[in-house]
Amino acid sequence: MIKLKEYLDFASLAGELLKYKTLGKEKPFILTWSLTNRCNLDCSYCGLPGLTTPELSSEELFNYLDTAIKENLKVLSLTGGEPLVHKDFEKFVTKARSNGVLISVNSNGILVPKKIDFLKRNCFQVVISLDGIESTNDMYRGDGSFTKAVEALRLLKKEGIKTHACCVFTRDNYNRLNEILDFAKTIDVPFSFQPVAELKLTYEPYDKAMSKEQILEAVEFMINEKKKGNKYLKNSLTSLEYWKSLYTEDLIARCFAGKLFARVEVNGDLKKCGRVQEVIPYKELKNIGLAASFKKLKDFDECTSCEAWSAFNSNSVL
Repeated sequence: MIKLKEYLDFASLAGELLKYKTLGKEKPFILTWSLTNRCNLDCSYCGLPGLTTPELSSEELFNYLDTAIKENLKVLSLTGGEPLVHKDFEKFVTKARSNGVLISVNSNGILVPKKIDFLKRNCFQVVISLDGIESTNDMYRGDGSFTKAVEALRLLKKEGIKTHACCVFTRDNYNRLNEILDFAKTIDVPFSFQPVAELKLTYEPYDKAMSKEQILEAVEFMINEKKKGNKYLKNSLTSLEYWKSLYTEDLIARCFAGKLFARVEVNGDLKKCGRVQEVIPYKELKNIGLAASFKKLKDFDECTSCEAWSAFNSNSVL
């Protein structure tokens, strides 16, 4: 349930969007922030828990947040790894929220029951990773992860916190999206869908990645479901049709990464998004400041395509 303060903060966010629409003002006020690579799961397609990238110290973390707030930060989407395992998670969220920043959290759900009261007070949305029905999900994410994710979704829904499940689809489940949406109906929670990356974080090919034809088959299915009015499919029709056109037309994607939103890595590096490798290193960022670093993001090459569902949805709105 949205509280009065959240209404005011959403109104402030709308004001920033209006500035862009009317004045063309480009300044990232939405940050996806990876707090940690650590996780209490070890999904087969991920590899983040195995990375040794150093995390920001508590002092650096909060100094960075202070700077972002001064630069008019409006929305934080917290991810990882599993952001709820970070020792400063609650303190970090509390400080951001007290400064009018809207908080969304991406989680595997395991710690949601323990943190539910805090999440209810501070977050407008909690997204739970759930990669299909039980047999498929637990094959990727570990035995028992399905049950805990569903428990988290039901609890979030019961407590009135906006939620949905985010599903990675692969060669094993791209043609079973109908089963997943049927399950979504039984728990009354929508699902978004995201194709698995072709490369693991170690840059090794992932054998569950799909061909272009398989992805198109899944996208065509989702387009048809949206046209039929399936409310349990979170991906927007506009973004799905745009997604299809990337494979079927000579189209260069227009993206707002680095213009209206950006990503902070666990070590403080600033990126346009999670799919772009070029970064403003944290040491440089500390010297030139966040505002100047945002401007330098524009120097990096534009993406020509993207399969990240959240970016697709954001771009289709903007």
